[in-house]
Amino acid sequence: MLRSQNRLSFHFTKCLPAGFCGIALATLVVSTATEVHAQTTQAQISGGVLFDCFPGGGDWAKKDCESSGIAAGPDNQVLVVNERIAKAKKKAKTVPKGAPFSNVFGFKLIGNGISGAPSRYIDAKYKDGKDATESKKFEAITFTPDFKHVIASTAFDRVDNAYSRLLVWRWDPANNNPKLSLVGGFIQKTSPVNIHAKMETLIGKRAQKFKCKDYKKKIDPRRIKIEGIATVQDGQNQYLYFGIREIGCLYQQGTPLTVIALVRVKYQFQQGELVLGEKFNLVFYQEGKKAARAAGLPEGSQLGLSDIAYDPSKERFYILTSYEEDGCAKIDECRGFLWTLNGNHRRFRIVKDKASEEPLQFKWHKPEGVTVLSPNKLLVVFDDDDQREAKRPANSSDPIFKGPIESSQSIATVVEVTN
Repeated sequence: MLRSQNRLSFHFTKCLPAGFCGIALATLVVSTATEVHAQTTQAQISGGVLFDCFPGGGDWAKKDCESSGIAAGPDNQVLVVNERIAKAKKKAKTVPKGAPFSNVFGFKLIGNGISGAPSRYIDAKYKDGKDATESKKFEAITFTPDFKHVIASTAFDRVDNAYSRLLVWRWDPANNNPKLSLVGGFIQKTSPVNIHAKMETLIGKRAQKFKCKDYKKKIDPRRIKIEGIATVQDGQNQYLYFGIREIGCLYQQGTPLTVIALVRVKYQFQQGELVLGEKFNLVFYQEGKKAARAAGLPEGSQLGLSDIAYDPSKERFYILTSYEEDGCAKIDECRGFLWTLNGNHRRFRIVKDKASEEPLQFKWHKPEGVTVLSPNKLLVVFDDDDQREAKRPANSSDPIFKGPIESSQSIATVVEVTN
């Protein structure tokens, strides 16, 4: 029987104080009868709430909350990864003490809500002696099944170590400066496994039809983009799953193909260090456009995977997908969908709206991260890209969050699941 990390029993229903940039939460109710599960899962969305990403005040040059992943941990702890870090002005005179120049922050849940701004900011810079290395473009985060370690992933979409590695640390709710280890990278002394090369071996042939510009003579310009990770316990074996959104050309070297794909590898911890197995397996693969067509979505929908989470009580994965046009610059140019995939990777179904029985839509929003809070609850975070830059106004028709969204805010959705 499969076991995983994403299990907590709480939900979010409370708005946070004003004056901070933040993320919104909503509730999604999913009902699945045993007989119906083989066909479809039903769900409904019910409201939204904001929580904060950064402290208010201070001379900030940039303070964008682009939440890209979320993980529920023990003792009502939730970790969020942000694609970017806050930046103060060059000659800033007022920057909050302990300013969160970090991509990873967390919340302590109290009752049915969260208390103010994040309760902690975790130093995510890898330190080797006096040098500190900043990892860039975080896309996913997860706990291990025993909750002893946290694994965060960058996108792996560029020929640059900062964008192509996992960060791993031992979970300690009292330590915001954990000792980090790095796994992956194109040139990484601390890891014997080149994750990017492993992915290319599995998926590279599918990308050969793309004509990419030459990037560097010694590096194949084909690539993958990781947007989700999850850990699963299967008997004595532990697996790390990677969710793949794009294959094809490296960043800005051509137009990639959006896909929904899962790659898994065995792992273990040796002397506190994450050790990946040599064999990577592509266990699920669909082109996004074909999956959209099969589910009856609008023709031409360029769906791609946004995140994955595994529910051990139902022995299935939840998979987020999204599509966007022009960076979601207009309100109707981005949206997302939720799917289920059973534990043996064979039954892939889109989640249906409980009321209309049509595919459930995260309309006007781009879902980026999902975690399983309990057998009956999910939590989804969003990144609406250019909608924030445009300071999207209030929208009374929005089923997730009706209020205005400032450029420093992001949105999220909370999910309640029933069988």
